[in-house]
Amino acid sequence: MRILLILFMGFVISQELQIEGDLNVTGTIESVTIDSLNQLILELQTQIAGMQIENRLETRIFTTNSIALSQQGVYIPFDIQSLIGTEVEHAFISVFDADIDGEEFASINLADTMNGPYEIRIDRFPQQYLPITIKNIGLITYTKEVYDTYGNYIFIWVSTPEVVNVILTLAITAQFPN
Repeated sequence: MRILLILFMGFVISQELQIEGDLNVTGTIESVTIDSLNQLILELQTQIAGMQIENRLETRIFTTNSIALSQQGVYIPFDIQSLIGTEVEHAFISVFDADIDGEEFASINLADTMNGPYEIRIDRFPQQYLPITIKNIGLITYTKEVYDTYGNYIFIWVSTPEVVNVILTLAITAQFPN
């Protein structure tokens, strides 16, 4: 009996048990290693879910107030941040719709620099069947760093013999804060 007890105590003290064949265990297995790995997996899944939400580009539609364009051939700065109502780091801007009042021809161009090229052109020919034509030649790119350094840098240029008022509906694609 003492020999069996000594052998059993030897197995317990060595903390190593070798089993040949199948092992059936009932109940729960508690291990600090398994618990910490489960916690790490949960944290990584939470981080991945957060990155998927934060890195999503979204397109939202914004409508400007009426903009009075009274001087022909003058670049008018356009404050896109006020229109969005929040700060975004980068955005792509295109014209979704335009409403121009007046009876005369109007050509309105939007660009992200005063040096051109014009990225968006809106022409109004009141005598034709389709009075307003919007040509999104390219996207206006908004970068907060440039905005903060140089101020308002989205410009509207107008060519028309009369004063016109325009309401722009812009499609803006960005990573908007939740």
